[in-house]
Amino acid sequence: YDRDRARDGRIRRRHQEDFAQANRVFPTSKYEMGTFPRPSLQTLLLTGQNLPSRDALRLLDQVIFNIVVANTDAHAKNYSLLLTGERALAPLYDVSCVLPWKDSQINQNFAQKVSGKKRRPGDTHGRHWDAMAESAGYNARETRRRVEAIVDSIVREGPKVMAQVADQPAAVAALIQQAHECVERNALKIVRQLKD
Repeated sequence: YDRDRARDGRIRRRHQEDFAQANRVFPTSKYEMGTFPRPSLQTLLLTGQNLPSRDALRLLDQVIFNIVVANTDAHAKNYSLLLTGERALAPLYDVSCVLPWKDSQINQNFAQKVSGKKRRPGDTHGRHWDAMAESAGYNARETRRRVEAIVDSIVREGPKVMAQVADQPAAVAALIQQAHECVERNALKIVRQLKD
């Protein structure tokens, strides 16, 4: 997504700026944790105010997706603006799921606090989504609807995506199946907790 072809056939980079850069934060401060103030989830979502409205909603969807799939490493450098012509939100990238490694040394807390507190995958309830949305100027009820729609899409499209990933070279079917099951279980739990 960050490359295109010039008229003469050469490949050129499309200029982008990640959300750490956009918020004047050093790369080493991409996580919210630390002694000094660092980008919060609210800061990342408010960065969307510098985008066209459709992209601000896509940013909210990216944040929701990262929480639902338990991408605890979704930090300020994993969201970016494309700066060629009109500002636009870059596609989501560097997505991982921590759930298959629940009992390991891998950090199970999200990179940015959700609703002001350290949270782990599956710990988000309706009130947390509401607080997150309202703190960044999004409609809480619409945010809950977007969470439901993303979960529906994950459940509906999951088997097809799993098959596509399993067809990739060096793919390990058992690991892909495990990740799929973990993500779906977490997604359904989050949707059940929307009423809390």
